[in-house]
Amino acid sequence: MKESCPFFPSGGERVHQSFPDPAAAAGTEEERLQAFWDAWDAIEAWIEKNLG
Repeated sequence: MKESCPFFPSGGERVHQSFPDPAAAAGTEEERLQAFWDAWDAIEAWIEKNLG
């Protein structure tokens, strides 16, 4: 599913990055919780790399 990006009147570059959906994780409660932390870490790393 392609999500809508916010509109910025000044233009700018549109950037889209997909990440695994931790809500779709299967396994034990601990494994599902780890999926959320893994997604968090991936998002944080992407922001640091691309937006500094």
